[in-house]
Amino acid sequence: MARRSTARLGIWLLLACGAAGFLAGQTAPSTTGARGAPAVYACGWVMNGPAFSACYWRDGQFFALEPRAAEGQDSYARAIAVSGDHVYVAGDYSDGRTLIPCCWIDGKRVELQGGAPPLGATATCIALSGDAVVIGGTYSDGTSDHPCYWEKGIRVELDEGRSCVDAELRSIAVADGTVYACGSLYVGPNRVGCLWNDGVLKKFARYFQPEALCIGGRGPAIVGADLAKVAVWDGATLRDLPVDSILGDRHADAIAFSEGGLLLAGYHRLPHAGTALPCLWRGDRRVDLPVPEGQNGYACSISVAGGSVFVGGFHGLMSSIPCYWRDGTLIDLPCPEDDARVTAIFAEERDPAAATTSPPAATTGPPAATTSPPGTPTAPAAP
Repeated sequence: MARRSTARLGIWLLLACGAAGFLAGQTAPSTTGARGAPAVYACGWVMNGPAFSACYWRDGQFFALEPRAAEGQDSYARAIAVSGDHVYVAGDYSDGRTLIPCCWIDGKRVELQGGAPPLGATATCIALSGDAVVIGGTYSDGTSDHPCYWEKGIRVELDEGRSCVDAELRSIAVADGTVYACGSLYVGPNRVGCLWNDGVLKKFARYFQPEALCIGGRGPAIVGADLAKVAVWDGATLRDLPVDSILGDRHADAIAFSEGGLLLAGYHRLPHAGTALPCLWRGDRRVDLPVPEGQNGYACSISVAGGSVFVGGFHGLMSSIPCYWRDGTLIDLPCPEDDARVTAIFAEERDPAAATTSPPAATTGPPAATTSPPGTPTAPAAP
């Protein structure tokens, strides 16, 4: 597990400069009163001094998740999904000794079966299928990393013989009862990309670092990195996106299907200024997303609902502002701290009959659910 990068957990990117002429961010409106408008959920974390606190947003309203940084326990919200009235947030937190994977259900934390100290386990992705809540991640056995997922709080091995060396699971999806997951592992000195199909391992023949997958008519599609290029596997062929000669490195963290085909979200970096600009790829065509002048931005997640494309991320200069883009319009999210980021976004079409005409009351706690959640994870016995 020593090879796992800790940059995403403990190092904030210092956002330096940006492109001129982009739109300024606007405060997130509550869509509760918009009859039939998509409901928008996002998760991430805020930085309180040197510590991190997990959180989520529901229609622009901020909710803190326990434990909070003030208690001396870092926590990270990495993925979000919604079923009915219930909000599921996957992530992990530190107890000062190790990382413990967990799922917050309507704000209540449920611990998942963990790994060995000091690195423990991380929960990085989530998928809902019927009554099943499937959470993907990586755990340590004390000497190496292994890919896994949790169902009802119990860890399911994707590498049953523990033959994978320092493997990492990045994304998961469930379709027709089949669990798909992508990530990477070491083969000798080289890190290679891979896909698990109900536990059956497929290794990609060349260097490829998968970041996210989605399910379409041809099965799973995967986006990832091929050195400084963006690469896509469409279920049959692995290819690089065309390179624009003026661009520096490019990176994509998210993938989704829409009526027009595949959508990718990430950023590209201008080669001389070092500026990072968030962007969306529609097929091979890159569309830059707006950030305020003088700032960088990063797009981390995609969700499609109600004919609109929602992209979650963050932007800023010396600190980060959590945000999302709806059809290319930048919308900033409220935050009690000066430094925060969105790691995942989930949008769904709202039932017009359930929409109200009054905004929700301000609160720091999660809203109460009206029905019991399906597939609730249960706390397992200690590993």
